[in-house]
Amino acid sequence: MARVKNVLDIFSCWDTVAEMATDIGESRWTVQKWKNRRRIPSGSWPLVIRALHRKGKNVSADQLLSMHGAPIRRASGE
Repeated sequence: MARVKNVLDIFSCWDTVAEMATDIGESRWTVQKWKNRRRIPSGSWPLVIRALHRKGKNVSADQLLSMHGAPIRRASGE
């Protein structure tokens, strides 16, 4: 299985947007908007992560954060 490296790779884990929407419990229209924007709202990340895990893809919230262009902040001393 190919590695998930960016947001569009996430969408390509499903054959269609409708299949992804069904797997995460969102409407097809909502997921299509995410794909068009190349952004998944952070509040939906847990649903997406669980659905990806069921598909054998190991993606973390830190990886999603990085894919969305946000720097990962570490506690001082790390």
